[in-house]
Order: sequence, then C-alpha cells, then structure tokens
Amino acid sequence: ILDIEHRVYEPVRRTPPQHFRPALEHPDSVVTVAEIESGDHWHMVGFGVGAPLEVVADIEEGPDRDLMLGHDNTLYSVSITVAPEMQGRGVGRAIKTAQLREAMRRKRSDGSPRFRHVTGRNRVGHTASMRHLNRVFGAHIIKILGGQYADPEGQAAYYRIPLPPYAPLGSGAPVARPGPSMIEARSVAAPVSSPPDQLRRAHDAGLLYGPTVNKLTIMNYVTPAVVRGLEWVQALLPEFPRLYLTSSRDETVDKSLRILRYHRKHAQVAIGLAGGYVGHTSAAARSLTDPEVQAQGRPVFDWPRIPHPGDGLEPCLAALHRAVEAAGGPDQVFGLFVELVGERSGRVLSDGDASALRDACNQLGIPIVAVEGATAFYRSGRGPFASSGCPLGADLLTWWGGAQTGYIHVRDPFRVDPPLTMVSTWDGDELSLVRESWILRALRGVEIDGAIAALAEVDTELDKRGFASRGAGLYRVIEAGPRAEALRNAGNSVGLRLRRFPSGRVVFCPGLDVANEAVQRLAQAARRMA
Repeated sequence: ILDIEHRVYEPVRRTPPQHFRPALEHPDSVVTVAEIESGDHWHMVGFGVGAPLEVVADIEEGPDRDLMLGHDNTLYSVSITVAPEMQGRGVGRAIKTAQLREAMRRKRSDGSPRFRHVTGRNRVGHTASMRHLNRVFGAHIIKILGGQYADPEGQAAYYRIPLPPYAPLGSGAPVARPGPSMIEARSVAAPVSSPPDQLRRAHDAGLLYGPTVNKLTIMNYVTPAVVRGLEWVQALLPEFPRLYLTSSRDETVDKSLRILRYHRKHAQVAIGLAGGYVGHTSAAARSLTDPEVQAQGRPVFDWPRIPHPGDGLEPCLAALHRAVEAAGGPDQVFGLFVELVGERSGRVLSDGDASALRDACNQLGIPIVAVEGATAFYRSGRGPFASSGCPLGADLLTWWGGAQTGYIHVRDPFRVDPPLTMVSTWDGDELSLVRESWILRALRGVEIDGAIAALAEVDTELDKRGFASRGAGLYRVIEAGPRAEALRNAGNSVGLRLRRFPSGRVVFCPGLDVANEAVQRLAQAARRMA
C-alpha cells in the first residue's frame, strides 16, 4: 500500500502510515485490493481503504466537521489508489464499485444498514478523473476545504455519496438513528441533536419524499409546506413584516446589500465590526468578515471594520464616524453589519452598546443589519432571536438555518415594492424550510435556563485554567491559543465534539435538546485541562 502511494502521490498527498493503521485495524473498515496475475504470483496494483467516519475524525480535515459525525452511519474513503502502470484501465472504477457494494452490504445486528453514506476528499485541480468517477456514483460536494496539502491556496473537495436503499413514502425500511455516545456541540446549523418527533413522523409517512427528490424553485412554485413554514418563521418577528429568502448564509449578505442598494442608490461601502463573521464564500461576505476569524481567503473589497463596542464604546463610535466620512458621506454607505453574539469571536453586544450604536446610526443616517448566526433558534435565551427586546433596533435581520435556506427580515421602510425585484435563482429550499420551521416549533417547549446558568459556572472553570470564554446563552467561543487541540481532544475523551476555529479558538454550540448533558461534559473536559 505504501509503495503504491509513494509512486502515485507527491509527499503532501500521501497518507501517513499512522493514519492508515487505525483504518486498517477497525472491524467495520472496508478494504479493497486489486491484483493482477503475473506468472505464478498475484501482484497488487491498487487498493481502497475506507473506515467509519468516527475513526478518522481526529486525523483528517473534513470528517472532523461532517454533520454525520457521531451518527455512526458513514464510511470515509481514506484512499483509493491505482499503480501508475495500471491507471486508465478501469481499475479505479472497479475498486470504487467494490467499496460501495461492500458498504451497502454491511448490516448491523438488527438488520439495518451499517452505512448510509460514503464520504471522501479529492484535491482540487489534481484529481479530475477521480472526481468524475465519484460524480458517476452520485457524489455531491459538501465543502471546499482551503489551506490544504501544505499550500495556502491548496483546496480539497469534500464529497458525500448516499447509499441505497432509500426509504421513500414510509416504506418501513429501517433508518439509522444517531447514537447517544457522542454529543455534537460545534455547529449553528444543528440546533438540535436529533430531529423533532413531528419531523420524524413526517419522514416516516413519506411527507418529505417530494421535497427531497424535487428541487422546486420557490420563486416560481409554492406548496402548503412552504406556506406554513414561511408563516411560522415570519410570525416570530412581527416587527419585521417583510421576509426574503436566500439559498445560503453568504447570500443573506449579498441580498441584504441589494435591498439596501434599492433604497440607497449611491451606496458603495458596507461597515463591519472587528471580529465579525458573516460568511467567507461570496465576495461581499468575505469582505465584511474579519480575516482574523476565517482562513478561506483575503477580503475582496476594501470595506472598513470598526472596533467592537465591547472593547470601548467611544473608540467604536469615533471610528464609525470616520468610516462614514471616508466613504464620502452617509449616502455612500449601505449600512452597519452587527452580530449580536460573534459566531467566530464570541463577542457580545450589550444592550447599552446596542442602544448607543442605534443612536449613532440614526444621527448619521445609516441603516443597521443585525446578524443572528449564533443567536437564532432560541439559543440566546432571549426568545427565538436575540434581537427580541434588544435596543439595537435593526432595520434588517439575517440568519441562516443551515443547508440551503437563509432568511432576511426587513422593516417596512426598506421594503422593495416591485414584485420579483429581489428574487434569485432558487430563493431557498423547501426541504430546508420544512426542517427549520419544525425545529423552531419544537424548541418553543425546550427549557434552557438551567443549562445557561450551568454554562456560566463552566466559564469560571475555564477561566481558572487560563482560557477566556466569550458568548451568551448556549454559545461560547473559547480562546485556547496553542491548547486548542488539547481542549478539543479533552472534549472527545468525555464524549463531546467541539470545533476549532482559526487563531486558536474552540466553539461550544450544543443542540438545545441535549444542552444540560453537553454543559456537564464541557465541565468535565475543562477539569481535564491543566
């Protein structure tokens, strides 16, 4: 295996032996070997190694942030490699086919499928044939990972292949359920650890089959589920009577700018806060995001970021006035984008600072866009959104529910009257909208005050051990510096998966339905740190 890897790959793409070993030794791994007959002997010319996602999560980037991690239902393809002299002869296809067939064949003790998905990663720009082969088998890209292969510009495409049989129309086929052993606490896109009962029943009755297999353009078509979902979401923020949909987190920024441009024809500059994060894929989102908190590339536009008011209100307001003046006046400014709790920084906007920013923006004549990435889904403890009761008085409010739906809530003065002016290609996704509206319904009855109080005590434990924990409600960003990986490993050791951010930060963002247990495990992890 290692000989073939050395002959095929440059050093940065070779799988280290210590990474192969746990994959080869695990009883649920899938190992495929291709051989040709050479005289009296058989000679290896290719191989495939796949292991359960949980086995490689701590040694491979991609699996460590897969939303299926901890669900015990995914095979990760560590490597599929063909000797140079046998490439182009269909050997790779044969190995991949065998890997997928074996993954589908594996069963649990109760007869249900062991694996529901196969995932893997391919280097962008170097693996065209393998990426094509994966697409043939139904692969779709989950994430493009940056800074890979010891190259700041190196990218890896992380993909997923769903495995049949599927379970349409309530066929009764067994569906793998998440195991209880590991708690995921690392993604705003997972506000609960397991689907609400109502959503499970809808799945089992086949009600999600249509939204799953038919990608409707919501700008052109509507279903009863779409109407009910939109009505529910809109009712949560009656002070924002207008609602626009997007198909991603970053598009909430892009479309917000389009809405603001409709009313502010000369606007050229958007203003953000230090430590702010609103996305990193689109040019506008990356330019508003502080480069310190993401590693996916430099800003595209030279837009200003002013100091966070939590670091001093007077310097913040003075910088805001300077930024507006430098832009050429208020009419040149789209608005000020403000996170109520920083998703990548944990910085909290206090009510006093929020009121001061509102007064300053009123004086200057610029709008405020509230970004609720870390505070939607009741996570702040202040209702469905932290803006409820907050004196910020935002003109627009954006949030992302995960997957392919983002939301922009707009006050009447910024309504765009002409029909279809703000439509985009998809305007969201029915399945995502159904999921998020049912989760919001379920979370109304979840009590989190006790978990929030307990988390405040864990903050003290972390502080004693030299960590700075920032955040509010059930969201924390822990400044761990060089001990970030050690803290994440401590979490793994007690059954709690945390996520690392750039600059030595670790996020704690549990599902609200398991918040009490997650907070207890974070306390255990903290006590394991020297």
